[in-house]
Amino acid sequence: MKIGPIIAIVVAAAVTAFLVFSDTSLTEEEANAKRMEAEHADHDHSEHEGEDVSDLDAKVAEAVEIIETGSRPPMVAIQMLLEVVEEDPENIGALMVLGDFSVMSGQYEKAEGRYQTILALEPNNDVALNKLIGVYTTTDKVAEAKTAIQGFLEKNKNHPRSEEYNKLLESLGEQ
Repeated sequence: MKIGPIIAIVVAAAVTAFLVFSDTSLTEEEANAKRMEAEHADHDHSEHEGEDVSDLDAKVAEAVEIIETGSRPPMVAIQMLLEVVEEDPENIGALMVLGDFSVMSGQYEKAEGRYQTILALEPNNDVALNKLIGVYTTTDKVAEAKTAIQGFLEKNKNHPRSEEYNKLLESLGEQ
């Protein structure tokens, strides 16, 4: 039994728990701004012809369902996600799910690339950052984890979780 995937899951759970249980209280104004940002976070994919964005999102959802239910072979779902990314290389949902499946299968380099792509497209995507940190810590790339956090903080000076990321940076510095 390989220990790498187990470590990845434990690290991801620890980072997630740290971020979930840390104080993230927002003022009403910050919450409204965050809600508006989320509503407008979807990229304008009007330059993509052929499949409509909602069709691509439906394809991603169907692929996730296939994996969750086991109704079809997992590679069918992976192929669907790869088709979405081929059609729309900036589809955050497909990139995220492909990254997650890469982690599950121990393909950390692929996961790393997917999460880095998401952060290049959406520099404030803390979910992708958390997952990238998990990959880095699982693969003993602590220096890369610290660099990713520092880069994120530089681009997101007023991010609601800046203090948490600074604490995480400190704890990684002690390793």
